[in-house]
Amino acid sequence: MIENVSVSIKRELQASLELKLNHVGNMLKRAAYRDVVRIAETGSVFEFFSFKTPDNQDMMLAVNFLLDPLFGTGQRLYLDFSGYSLGNVEYFRYVNLVAEPVNNYRRTVNLLSRNIHLEKFASLQTEDAMIFKITISSSPDPSPKDAPVKDHIYRTILNEQSSEPMRFTAFSHRTPSGRLTRGRSYVPSAGVIESRVNLSSFDSVDIKIVTGALSQAVTDARASYTDQDSDFEEDAEPEEEDRKSKKPRKSQSLESKDGNEESTFVVQMVSSHVWEAFLFYLYCGELVFAPLKSEGAARDEFIKQFTEKNLDAPRPCSCKSMYRLAFKAGIPHLQNRCLEHLESRLTVNNILVEVFSPFTSQYKEVEDMEMGVLSDLWEQLKKQQGFTEKLRQIYDNGSDHTKSLLWGLLGDAQLINKRRRLA
Repeated sequence: MIENVSVSIKRELQASLELKLNHVGNMLKRAAYRDVVRIAETGSVFEFFSFKTPDNQDMMLAVNFLLDPLFGTGQRLYLDFSGYSLGNVEYFRYVNLVAEPVNNYRRTVNLLSRNIHLEKFASLQTEDAMIFKITISSSPDPSPKDAPVKDHIYRTILNEQSSEPMRFTAFSHRTPSGRLTRGRSYVPSAGVIESRVNLSSFDSVDIKIVTGALSQAVTDARASYTDQDSDFEEDAEPEEEDRKSKKPRKSQSLESKDGNEESTFVVQMVSSHVWEAFLFYLYCGELVFAPLKSEGAARDEFIKQFTEKNLDAPRPCSCKSMYRLAFKAGIPHLQNRCLEHLESRLTVNNILVEVFSPFTSQYKEVEDMEMGVLSDLWEQLKKQQGFTEKLRQIYDNGSDHTKSLLWGLLGDAQLINKRRRLA
């Protein structure tokens, strides 16, 4: 007798190609430059174009990547873009950039900056050419040769002596009153940030711009979100006199260098753990999420084991905090990754906590997903001991929005009768 068995078929894609770009200097000096290259063997199209930055202070060379769906896998793909001189000097490298199957896997990447690359690399000026290497893969798994690159990326972000003009300060701890403490500086490439994030989309309570000395701004920094889902660690409330006299430690680089008037972005909406992971993701597309806080001790143990084994990588962060950041920054593919992880961690043991949390009520996309999971788990939940009591506690302590959700789940009359029986 033959029984039914499940079959899983996964079509893999692994392709690499190399292009030579001539007259690069002209590309970075002429606005509205555009050229298209089609690679029939891989079904890929590369649209190179130049544009001025919004402040008209720089010229960027970017590329639109598209892939014929016939060559795709139906799942997300991962792209590696790197640029080299004719003598193999590396100008840039972006690894594990995510390309979704929607819209022909379109992905836009800013490659070169006139101010950062053309003026920095003499070889780019003299050769006036560049070797552009691309890898298209179904799997994000890094090869051994990628590890040193990622280590270098992480150290670059943390390099407080960097001459990069863009600096961020974020905090790992928060006091009960919401004051942020234990700040740390990050110095990512301005080109990477400006090509991927619209900083003007953030409110000043989320990310504050400070020009000049940072002491007072750091002392006054307060979390713009106080819900329990954040990655902020708890810190004691400092004494008032200590707070007034306390100055940032030198190791944190919280003062502007040499007293000049450079600007620093003070991050108040997420912890330094999340911001660090966000910067790392912008560079190489890699992101590791921690289990949910509603999963209990599993979260702390996972973070502990990961950080012990990965010294040159950001620690695992909250998918909720990252979703909030991606939502503000307007990065849909990052929102989707956060949402997928959140859904994968929902069980009968934590779905009620999650679906009626303040975080969920703020985002319809999250609420719709979690309500769907709740519906799927409803019959299992009803069999749990104390289920009815949990619903009563949620209703009695919940917001108007929470009560509205419960009424929608149980029906007006059913909920009223249930509450009368439990009263």
